[in-house]
Amino acid sequence: MAGYVINYTLPRSGEFARASLLSKYEKIPFEKGFGTIVVERVIDAMVFGLIFLITGLLRINSGDIDAITDPGESSSDWKIYALIAFLMFGSIGLFFYFKNKKFRRLVKEKFLGFYEGIKSVWTMKKKWAFIAHTFFIWGAYIVALWLFALSFPQTAGIGIDTVFGIFLVSAVAVGLLPGGIGAYPVWVTKVLAMDGVHFAALGVFAWGAQTLAIVVLGLLSLFLIQRQPKEESEQNEVDI
Repeated sequence: MAGYVINYTLPRSGEFARASLLSKYEKIPFEKGFGTIVVERVIDAMVFGLIFLITGLLRINSGDIDAITDPGESSSDWKIYALIAFLMFGSIGLFFYFKNKKFRRLVKEKFLGFYEGIKSVWTMKKKWAFIAHTFFIWGAYIVALWLFALSFPQTAGIGIDTVFGIFLVSAVAVGLLPGGIGAYPVWVTKVLAMDGVHFAALGVFAWGAQTLAIVVLGLLSLFLIQRQPKEESEQNEVDI
């Protein structure tokens, strides 16, 4: 939960925070912890791709999602800026990599640890349970959103296609912006409007409830993890 609340400051920063917390409190090397998190996200991406496919099959008009998320004529500007920033930082990184032996050695060590982290997931005894739980978690997200919609008379009768459409755009919003702020309720409202349901409050309530739960539980997690008994921390270090 701590990683989720940290994501509200900067998208995907919570992944680094999770690996850092594991390294600090469980004595798991950062590279290995981050490697397993990346694998987790790869599997998440596969599941999201499946959900995207299902949503496309359920919704006849394949242009729905584009119509919802397209910000207008300036939509290509951020792509140009992102490409320029990528090339600039990439060039700086390559310069230091080839000119600085210490930096080159550090990068190699990080990548080696990253590889070990990925390998540890695929060689685990319960890897299929790991994958199955991932599907279960995503399914729980969709069911929770549907149950939330059923609690309002205005959206109680929406179909599975609308539910998948709402979930897809909300997931994209959360991935692009910290907590999906701004885009989440707007895109959810647009999906509902396309299906003839005019109830903007659903997106606001869904986003608000999710944000409140993540912030409260995330901050509580950050507080509790720092209160880990000293004896337990020392035992974890000995076990490693």
